[in-house]
Formats: sequence, C-alpha cells, structure tokens
Amino acid sequence: MVMKLDLVRCETAERIREIWQTYHKSKFCIASSIDADQFAPVHQIVSKFPSYVVPLVRSSQGAEFFYFRQDGNYWLFYRLAEVQLRREEAAPALKVVYYFDFFDDKKLVLMRGEIDPVALTMIESQFLLNQVQVCYLDPRRLQSVVSFNRNPEKFNWNELLDDIGMSAEKK
Repeated sequence: MVMKLDLVRCETAERIREIWQTYHKSKFCIASSIDADQFAPVHQIVSKFPSYVVPLVRSSQGAEFFYFRQDGNYWLFYRLAEVQLRREEAAPALKVVYYFDFFDDKKLVLMRGEIDPVALTMIESQFLLNQVQVCYLDPRRLQSVVSFNRNPEKFNWNELLDDIGMSAEKK
C-alpha cells in the first residue's frame, strides 16, 4: 500500500479520498477512490470470469486488442499481440491494483494503475478500465465475457468488433 494505514485509519472516507487523489495528482498513473457498494458487483462478476479481450480504437491504426486478466486484487491489461508472441513473459501495459483496506469500515476501495507509457496514454488506460466495467455490467456484453471464459473456441470476435463499430464487413 502506498499509504501509511495507521496514520489515516481514523480519517473519514472523504478525507482518505482527498489524500489519495492529492498524492497521485502529479504521478503518471491513474488513481481513484470508489464506493465499496459500487465496486462490489463488478468485483464479484470479474472474479467469476477473470479474463477477456478489450479493443482500443486507435484512429490511425484501427483497433488494438488488450487481454484483460484479473489476479486477486490486480487487474492486468496486456497487448494481445505481445501475449500471443511472448506468452508468460509478456509485460502488462497497465497494472491496476485495488486496495480493500477500507472496504468494511469506510466503505471505500482505493485504486491505482501503473501505465507502460510506451504502450498506453493515461486516457487510453482509463478507457480500458472503463470498458471492462461496461462489458461486465451490461447484460448483453456480459454474454460475450462468459463465452470468452467458458467456451473460448466459440468466442465471436466479429460481435466484439461490432460493439466498437469495426465489423469485418467495414474493413
């Protein structure tokens, strides 16, 4: 944890949010504080279906796919091409860690994302993180997530491209 817990444990949730945001303001990372009640449903679903692919539209290059994998309190995003090439040696382009230290008593989850600046910008990183939440919370898109985890050989890549307006017919 980046924060000294014993120094902030007696603070209010709002004050912890302020400290967290102030600390990360000047860093090249993404950081947030999330209400535990809002995060719990996403976390529960992601724990059941811990991997997916998330497209990132890049205006000049079309879409680049990122492989998303949840591992404990980490959400890891890898360039799909790098995973296919380097397998277990692939380095994450974005590594997000969720801290649950204040989950029960303050109803607060703290998040910090470390970004590989060669692979992603801060805006792109935030987009990928948001897309995971959208995919896991939207019932129609969740079907695609379930398919990817349970029957990867039957996963429909064209459906994923349709969601971002890049169907195979348009290419």
